[in-house]
Amino acid sequence: MIELEPIKSIPAREDEAFNEKWRKKYEKSKEKVSVIFEKNLPQNENIEQINFWCCLWPGIPKECWEIPFDIAVSVPKYVVDQVSKNFKIRYL
Repeated sequence: MIELEPIKSIPAREDEAFNEKWRKKYEKSKEKVSVIFEKNLPQNENIEQINFWCCLWPGIPKECWEIPFDIAVSVPKYVVDQVSKNFKIRYL
């Protein structure tokens, strides 16, 4: 199992403050989950991974993630939530 981390991170703007009323949701969304991101694309599309930027809360750094297909990985739950909108996920 591969433990993934963001490949890039951009700090939040100085004028953005994290709203503490979201702290419990934020902490829960950071919990690691083990999954396989399944490639369910047409066979003529040869894509080995996806890259995307993610920032769910103001005041939190923006992160760029590189997600491989068909490999067991451990990532924060918020990454799975974002990717599951467009790709099939298998929990381990």
